[in-house]
Amino acid sequence: MPLPLGFVELLARLRWQFQLCRFQCSRNFRTLGAPNYSLKSDRCGLACGTIMRSRPQRPLSSTVRHMNKRATYALLLLAIGIFSPRADGETSFKAELLDTISKSDRIVVTEHSIRDDVKDPPDDDIVYGTRELNEQQKRSLAAMIEGLQEKPNVYSLCILEPHHTIKFYSNDEPLALLDICFKCGDVQWRDAVFGPHWLMGGLASFIKEVGFEPKRDWRVLAAEHWK
Repeated sequence: MPLPLGFVELLARLRWQFQLCRFQCSRNFRTLGAPNYSLKSDRCGLACGTIMRSRPQRPLSSTVRHMNKRATYALLLLAIGIFSPRADGETSFKAELLDTISKSDRIVVTEHSIRDDVKDPPDDDIVYGTRELNEQQKRSLAAMIEGLQEKPNVYSLCILEPHHTIKFYSNDEPLALLDICFKCGDVQWRDAVFGPHWLMGGLASFIKEVGFEPKRDWRVLAAEHWK
């Protein structure tokens, strides 16, 4: 039986905030240089006020309980992804994406680094390449999406690591952007993070068509460009 819509939206919102917080703070975790650490924060979001401190190894019994909690959380998120009903009048992701493409007079695809790719990251992401779509490529992207059957989104516990971004413009004004993480099959679209697995195969083929690669050794690539 589907979960109540309000409850589902609340859980999805909390999950999204948690993931964005982890995405922003993961680079701080990875530069600690210690095998054990913890995160304590009084708020969650892009500016999460993270406090990091070392801690000893937890006992085995505590570790098992912690793993059980994570397993329960994962099952709950799976239930949200499978059983979330769509509110009346709510536009689907596929329809939103196609509408954005049709309204765009300029679409730019970028392959880039993220801060976690290098130990001492630069202020801005390293851009490996940029492609502005011509009319034929724009029609090809729309036709690819139109030909796919939209399915319920799947929510994962992965930390979003998008190395490809599609930016949509109209009259030189940004309409929207789509951040794509092929590692875990998630995207970020209009302040939401989710996994449209029905779309990822098509996006991977499209990324290759414009001259990029969906999956690479991003850390080695970043090290070659940032010395």
